[in-house]
Amino acid sequence: MQESVTSMLTYSVRDLLENEEDIKNNLLVCPICSQLVIDPKECSECQNLFCNDCIKSWLVKSKQCPFKCPNQMMQLKDPHRFVKNTIANLVMKCPNHQIGCDKKITNEKLQNHINDECQYTIFKCPNEGCDLKFNKVDIKQHAQQCESRIILCEKCGSKYKPQNNHDCLKEALLTIKQLRLDIDQVQKDNFQTKVELLAIIQKQGEDIRKLQNQIIISSYVCKNNHKLQWTSGCRGKCTQCQSANAMLRFKCDLCKTIYCEKCKPCYLNNKKCPSGHELVYQQNAGFNIECDFCLSHPAVKGIPNWRDKDCDFDACNDCYKKYSI
Repeated sequence: MQESVTSMLTYSVRDLLENEEDIKNNLLVCPICSQLVIDPKECSECQNLFCNDCIKSWLVKSKQCPFKCPNQMMQLKDPHRFVKNTIANLVMKCPNHQIGCDKKITNEKLQNHINDECQYTIFKCPNEGCDLKFNKVDIKQHAQQCESRIILCEKCGSKYKPQNNHDCLKEALLTIKQLRLDIDQVQKDNFQTKVELLAIIQKQGEDIRKLQNQIIISSYVCKNNHKLQWTSGCRGKCTQCQSANAMLRFKCDLCKTIYCEKCKPCYLNNKKCPSGHELVYQQNAGFNIECDFCLSHPAVKGIPNWRDKDCDFDACNDCYKKYSI
């Protein structure tokens, strides 16, 4: 509900009493200020009424009731509903009585009369940017003509003020431009998010590769935990499985031991052998090529081969997938 200028003014309800004898006859006079009690409080012993503000000020100086009740510490309570009803039913004049309103209203209905009924109540224009004030009748007419009012275009749905020269096409173009800017911003934000996610994924990938390398290095040790050396490969007897014609790849110079690829399988990291040589993809390997892992011939199996000629190392495609990390 729009608040009236009148309701925001500080006016005394006491000044609006139609008949001051009403408060005297009903014992509604505060003994401290000698006027109509406002927000009344009652002494719990003598039942005399006081304005809430008046008795609070009194109690700052003295804790005893102004009527010298026996209790040295005055106790306050809300008055009986009869008192509240009597005050609510007091007949009042409208605050606008001096400019023409002759209505007589009960106290409890006074505020509603000011805001909703009185034709002389002054209202501020509800339109933002307008500070003009009018009575209840004129405010409606002004609001429809106010230069600060908001108009909704029936054609394009745009909102504008009368002082702005509205052009539907221009507004539509501005709307389209803003939408494009919004879309660009969303795409930019999404791109930034994608870049950030990609950086996170790449970082995680690097962490995984480091972990894989640590796993590989930890597996390249002998039974005494000495670091093994990768060799170019030769056939001979494996120290661990005692196979007599095995492809030997890892050796420990300290322990004088050597291991075949079945006992100490190598892992292929990023298409490289343990020495870091690039593995070359061969779609059709020669029939003399033997896989160092499974000892099969890729050409016979009809599958590609991966070769490191520097180490004389071969891996059929199946074993390449199995041991790649």
